[in-house]
Amino acid sequence: MSQNYTAQSPATGYYITSTKCDVPGQIVATADGKGGIPDGATLTFSQALGPAITDVTIMGVNGLYVALPENPVSGSKLIWSSKAATWQVDVTQTGPYV
Repeated sequence: MSQNYTAQSPATGYYITSTKCDVPGQIVATADGKGGIPDGATLTFSQALGPAITDVTIMGVNGLYVALPENPVSGSKLIWSSKAATWQVDVTQTGPYV
């Protein structure tokens, strides 16, 4: 079953979200957590997600991790990094996103 996730950086408090209305498939960081992981995105979490908030790293393509740029602000584009960043994932509801 697909799940809809909200992923938050414990270091900055920013959330992973998408800009589906602006740039299809682009993932950005926002302060309010609105939006979702883009359709068709495949992200691998470092551990299974539980009913509570879970700390994970998120791996995408080519073994790179989802990370925030230096000095992020709401709306900053996320980056791919060889250094794993920790995110807090809270399962919010079932939905069409993986």
